[in-house]
Amino acid sequence: MNIQKEKLQSSFILLALVCSFFSITAGATAPALAESAQPAWPTEATQIGTNQALNPVWGTAQNSDISWTYDTKGDVPFTNVIVVDGLAYAGTMMNHIIALDAVTGKLAWQFEADNWIMTNPVVANGKLFAGSGGRYYLPGQKPSKGAIRGTGSNSLYALDAKTGELIWRYQIPGEAMPTPLYADGVVYFVTGDRALYALNADTGTLLYKKELGSVFSMGSINRDGDILVFGGGFPFKVFGFNLKTGQVAWETPLNEVYLGLDDSNPAISNGLLYINGIAYDPPAPEKGQPNPTNPHHVFYALETQTGKLRWTFNAGMYALVDDNKASTPAIVDGVYYGASSESRQFFALDAATGALKWQYNIGVPVKGGPVVQDGYVFFADAKGNVYALEAATGKLVNKKALGGNVNPQGPTIYNGTLYVANQNGKIYAIPVASLLKTRLQAAQPRSATLPQHSQYFAPTGHSVSGAFLDYWQSQGGLSQFGYPITGEFQEYHSQEGQTYTVQYFERARLELHGTQVLLGRLGSEYTAANPPDRQAFRPVSAPTNTTGYFAATGHTILPDFYSYWQNNGGLARYGYPISQPFQAVSSDGKTYITQYFERDRFELHPGPNGNQVLLGLIGRERLNAL
Repeated sequence: MNIQKEKLQSSFILLALVCSFFSITAGATAPALAESAQPAWPTEATQIGTNQALNPVWGTAQNSDISWTYDTKGDVPFTNVIVVDGLAYAGTMMNHIIALDAVTGKLAWQFEADNWIMTNPVVANGKLFAGSGGRYYLPGQKPSKGAIRGTGSNSLYALDAKTGELIWRYQIPGEAMPTPLYADGVVYFVTGDRALYALNADTGTLLYKKELGSVFSMGSINRDGDILVFGGGFPFKVFGFNLKTGQVAWETPLNEVYLGLDDSNPAISNGLLYINGIAYDPPAPEKGQPNPTNPHHVFYALETQTGKLRWTFNAGMYALVDDNKASTPAIVDGVYYGASSESRQFFALDAATGALKWQYNIGVPVKGGPVVQDGYVFFADAKGNVYALEAATGKLVNKKALGGNVNPQGPTIYNGTLYVANQNGKIYAIPVASLLKTRLQAAQPRSATLPQHSQYFAPTGHSVSGAFLDYWQSQGGLSQFGYPITGEFQEYHSQEGQTYTVQYFERARLELHGTQVLLGRLGSEYTAANPPDRQAFRPVSAPTNTTGYFAATGHTILPDFYSYWQNNGGLARYGYPISQPFQAVSSDGKTYITQYFERDRFELHPGPNGNQVLLGLIGRERLNAL
């Protein structure tokens, strides 16, 4: 089934233009571009993990306003979620490649292949490349005897990345489960028929095929300069292939490995490649046979240019998992981050030496790779839990239960949104702050030397500085905004397609647009997905007396609220009303007459001297709702 992407884009652009009109006509200057000139989304993803270090992070944002769940209705997702040019791509066990709008989660297109999709989609020059394949060996054949892996039809596909239309298809005898790699107009991939293929990316024409002898399952290709690296099984070897010569540069046998190396995605950093597999203790010479009764998970580091082994790390063994026995690491700032699905532990190692920095007991197999950003490491397990740990210490920050089974891939982060595909049939877009919100709001001790032009607020333990402090002080201070509840951080706003420096307060969010401070549209954001009273948010007809009626949103303002609105900044401060007045329970557990505006919430509180208008604690509630 194909859905016209252009229609979805047109609808979203129209919505964004309407929202922009409301913001601009609310008395605020049109938002300036963010300090960063980077595009809203990456424009390509040419390999497994999107980069050599296999740390799939894009953008500087630590949070976003994107949050959705897409239900495949049992079409089990099996890959990482890769985002390029605003589309989120994933593959499924029901032979589908799915493209979703990365902001809304709506289906853009779906393509049906000839077999399971286990490769992460690769996107370059407007084309999406993905392989299909069956996971089993051909009947009657043994892996140790040169068997071909890949029952049924197996192919590599090139699709139009925007529409999902087929451009070309190349069929092969074995599965194409490993993720391909795109480089300089050529698509490289290794297969279940024990070969490396190079195809012309535009036409799908075979440029060459190299027989390698080992079978390749889900372990994908990585690249260091002119050297492609990948691991194979039966026999278990790590290969280096020279793109200039078109020949194998080196091959390193790992004779103690008997499982998993062909499923391991090698990460690369500083001239080393990192790969893993299940090994056994070498038997005594007189026995002459492997002894897989003492298996253990081993991490290996080899030189990319020579294949020389630099170090090994024994990750231990708890129990051998059924499939996808290897794991995928990420290398960030000289540290190896990766799980052992067999020992059910997560490790941080010195990437140069293999020395242990810390380990965390998960208790559940983790088969996909982690993602590391801003001092935190995120990963998901086979019980559908998403973890956030301190990258420096391994201390648990948060654990979010999704249910299902995240296997065999892991999460990715784009613009402060964590995307993860789950074998419960769902694909999630989760704001990173939903995993870190307790840290964002955690009180900080008063610094002995505050930055110049800064004020510390002891009740919440946060400071306000610079332009945010100027705005806070000049525009009403405590009564309008409340205390700061976070420090400054980067947040992605999907309507503008920009990342801004923001700071949350009890009653507001301040945003730095270039050099100008603007109020965030918290009222609209907080009520967008789940309005507290749907009837109150429906537009009404213009009354006879149009004072306090706004045709732009179709709502009137309660007279008490209208006076407060006019006297405290009006349209520029609060935006248009987006609901009618209605009864609602506030943060204190009591019920008040309430009305939502684009940027705030008004509440009518009875007092000894009559009714009093107070602003809701919408900043705190919005942050807690992430």
